[in-house]
Amino acid sequence: MPMELEVRIEQRVEYYNNERYHESLGNITPRDKYLGKEEEILLERRKIKKETMKKWRKAYKDQLLRTGDSEAMPVS
Repeated sequence: MPMELEVRIEQRVEYYNNERYHESLGNITPRDKYLGKEEEILLERRKIKKETMKKWRKAYKDQLLRTGDSEAMPVS
């Protein structure tokens, strides 16, 4: 039983430090923070978000054009 407990605790610590995102760390893992990967990860997330927003805006604009609701189109 004690050996099983040690194994389970070790698994939990491994998960907590290497897989679980921590909101207090900017939603990165403690391991990534320790290894100095924070800026790289956050930069990549911003890039992905920017591209995603661009796709959403295009899809929204295309939908408005298909439905003919040009008054609802934002001015840009």
